[in-house]
Amino acid sequence: MIKTKTNQSKKIDVLEDSQVTVPSGLIQLTDLTNFVIIRCQKDNLFYWLKSIDDPSLTLVTLLIPRIFKINHNSPIPLNPHQGLDSKEPRKLFIFVIVPTPPDNPRAITTHLLCLLLVNPRSRRTKQSVLNDCLYPHRYRIIVEDI
Repeated sequence: MIKTKTNQSKKIDVLEDSQVTVPSGLIQLTDLTNFVIIRCQKDNLFYWLKSIDDPSLTLVTLLIPRIFKINHNSPIPLNPHQGLDSKEPRKLFIFVIVPTPPDNPRAITTHLLCLLLVNPRSRRTKQSVLNDCLYPHRYRIIVEDI
């Protein structure tokens, strides 16, 4: 078990197999390399990406493409020598970061051009930016009729 703190300074125990390492860090967070991926609730589609290095930082991620029913056929730029220890891109878990505006949570978007790739065996992770994608940079998750 790993102990970490929530944003409300509560200590929580997290299973070690939920820990991932991002050797080169995340975009704009290059000094943070150790995270845990925690499912928000049992039947929930969202996961927390929680920094172990900086317990005050929590991002929301979710698995794609099946959640949005998006045909995400853009090629994953993957070179097995770039830190994921995987020669089989189809076996990677794919997440996207979902920033939530504090003033309007229903306006959440996801960044479909920036994937978080996780090798489930080694737990090594990296962010990968897609160059050729059919989807916008900010993809609205909740679409309401006006």
